[in-house]
Amino acid sequence: MTIAFGAGWSLGAGRGETTDWQVATVSAEGDGATAAVGGATLPIGPSVPMWIDADGATRTAGRPTCLDALASAPGSFRVVVDHLTVDGKQVDAVVAIDCRVAH
Repeated sequence: MTIAFGAGWSLGAGRGETTDWQVATVSAEGDGATAAVGGATLPIGPSVPMWIDADGATRTAGRPTCLDALASAPGSFRVVVDHLTVDGKQVDAVVAIDCRVAH
């Protein structure tokens, strides 16, 4: 299953005033990536609706640059997981990544 996002997702859309950032172990291989978070391993689509680069700048859509550095070993980053409907099915998906290393 491929998960792709449109421009309609944004932090806070349909949510309360806070966003639930969670620490995940993120792995990448080629164009694919996954996040192990909350006991589940979730795919990360080729374009993430919102991400924060290593310098703290917020980006909308595209592939987070931190994923390219994970070819040799996984990294620990903060992510936001949301419930989405894909092909008529409810799935959990990573919709935001903070590329500053989580401690």
